[in-house]
Amino acid sequence: VIYYGKTKTSYIRGYMKVVGQNFWYLISENQYLYTDLIEPVGYMAKEHNAVFLTEKSNITNRFTKEFIDRFCDKNGAIDWIRIVEFNSSNFDLDKFLPSNNHCDYP
Repeated sequence: VIYYGKTKTSYIRGYMKVVGQNFWYLISENQYLYTDLIEPVGYMAKEHNAVFLTEKSNITNRFTKEFIDRFCDKNGAIDWIRIVEFNSSNFDLDKFLPSNNHCDYP
């Protein structure tokens, strides 16, 4: 089920894909339900927006602090070596290669 977008209602592999206004009409028999929902949904979103923005700010601050603690020096500059090590360090070839086969090229 797709509730919005420009795609059209159609049949796909034997199933009817009902989209947008057609979907809302199918479940309600109200041709205009798809627009009637906008106002109450918008009102509810506005009600919860302040809480959302506060939580978003809190999580942004928490992630920023964690990033600074892990990947910045005492002056606040980004330590790119630490970031690359965190993201890419995996030197463990000894687990995968036989011990006598390291770089035995002619």
